Amino acid sequence: MASFSSASVLALTIMAVLVAGARCSTSGKVGFALTKGSSPTNLIVAAKSFGGTTDDFSKMQVKGQGSDKWIDMSNAGSSGKGNSVWKAVSSTALKAPLAIRYQTKQGTTVVNDDAIHSF
Repeated sequence: MASFSSASVLALTIMAVLVAGARCSTSGKVGFALTKGSSPTNLIVAAKSFGGTTDDFSKMQVKGQGSDKWIDMSNAGSSGKGNSVWKAVSSTALKAPLAIRYQTKQGTTVVNDDAIHSF
């Protein structure tokens, strides 16, 4: 029977942690929808994850069609079941379709150029 050194056990433990960490909680598809009270200048967006959770989003931004400017969104809390709500206020009316860019706490950035089709 083979014996493991402490270095081998440590290496296996590190590999197990890395594999577990690779399964980001936002794995799967993420959908976005405007919620009641939204307007082209005051957005309230619900982020829903299919096959994960949006709890690990660290940053979210929105951009209107024809614009080069990303607008920061603030986390307005949870809508339950691992979903989150984000808000943004724009000084000018945004035109759909809206692009959404989010970053996870693990540092992954994802851009959805056609996240919200219309108001």
